[in-house]
Amino acid sequence: MEEKAYRHCFVCGQENPIGLHLTYEFDDREARAVIALDDDYGGYPGVVHGGIVTALLDEIMAKTVENLGMWAVTASIEVHFRRATPVHTPLILTGKLVKGKTRMFRTEARLTLEDGTILAEATAIFVKNPELEEVRVEV
Repeated sequence: MEEKAYRHCFVCGQENPIGLHLTYEFDDREARAVIALDDDYGGYPGVVHGGIVTALLDEIMAKTVENLGMWAVTASIEVHFRRATPVHTPLILTGKLVKGKTRMFRTEARLTLEDGTILAEATAIFVKNPELEEVRVEV
């Protein structure tokens, strides 16, 4: 997958002026990222908005599938919020591919503090989308 095809993605697009500009590390069937969010992404004072947390979890799981060379879209996602996610704090995102290699993919993700405290967890099903395989963005 060419990263430039995502240049305006809200989570990973490096050219999105209001985006999160997340970058990733990959290890086989896993993806990892670190981010600290400021108050612009808050819900309650000092707390990251749950929709932003969900977007981060969705994205890290999508990247585990993309790392296999597949374009896939989220078919379903389930998020469990364990604790409030603080702003101005390093957050660790980990996602892994649990099952799948052709059309459907089952994934899991966690958002934690550096000390391992779990803030949120998610599971999702991604479905390969052949229509996206033809999408390319000119640079």
